[in-house]
Amino acid sequence: MERCVTIPPPDHLNSAHNLFLQVVKVYSEDGTCRSLEVTAGTTAHHVCEMLVQKTHALHDDCWSLVEVYQHLALERYLEDHESVVEVQATWPVGGDSRFVFRKNYAKYELFKSSPQSFFPEVMVSSCEDAANKGMSHSELIQVFTSLLSPLHSDLLHF
Repeated sequence: MERCVTIPPPDHLNSAHNLFLQVVKVYSEDGTCRSLEVTAGTTAHHVCEMLVQKTHALHDDCWSLVEVYQHLALERYLEDHESVVEVQATWPVGGDSRFVFRKNYAKYELFKSSPQSFFPEVMVSSCEDAANKGMSHSELIQVFTSLLSPLHSDLLHF
């Protein structure tokens, strides 16, 4: 028998355009689950923040929501900006899909480590656009990583 705890959404998510609350179940690694009341605009990042607060977990950037398709033995980490309601709406009715709250230590590794380790010169130098513009390997990587996430641009180093 599974026992779920209902957690109301944070006040900043109760704006006029997000009036309708929906319940989303999120499981922990130990199999317990919590039912969260969320709005259409609630992102995976917001859900992780709610769960960290309610479970008194250590607050860090490693917490993630994982979309699990048990019958297919597949799982996918949600990106921070994804709407959990929209993701859940794609699941088949009566299916065994679920969200799991889990740490992902590699979540921001691209932004914390040297981007050159992810994009070796051999891989980047084959880009014809860069060759035509005379851009160096470092310049190309800097342009690419600056487009990835302005939220974490302060974590990048070259």
